[in-house]
Amino acid sequence: MKRLKIDDSDFTGSSSSRSHGTEGKILDSELLKSFKVWKQDASKMTYQESITELEKLISDLQNDQISIEEIQSSYLRAKIYFDRCESLLNNIEQEVVDLDLEKLFDNKND
Repeated sequence: MKRLKIDDSDFTGSSSSRSHGTEGKILDSELLKSFKVWKQDASKMTYQESITELEKLISDLQNDQISIEEIQSSYLRAKIYFDRCESLLNNIEQEVVDLDLEKLFDNKND
């Protein structure tokens, strides 16, 4: 089975390292294909959909409903959903900051 090495850029879309410990993970080609599909699917999810999927994975892990063989793929899916939530929250946070600045400037002109 062919194994591929991925780095954090496969998780985040950037080449910067993050502290989530994903750098240097080895994935087989089948898992990498699944990873790409999961990432594409997650990119279309709302915050609530992503958090729901993340909660399901955590619940399965806590209830020992995931086999040893599924742990790596579950971790990858959880990472994708977490990154999606984080990205959406960062976007909203920036929108709020922008709105506050606009409002501040509008009030000064009055």
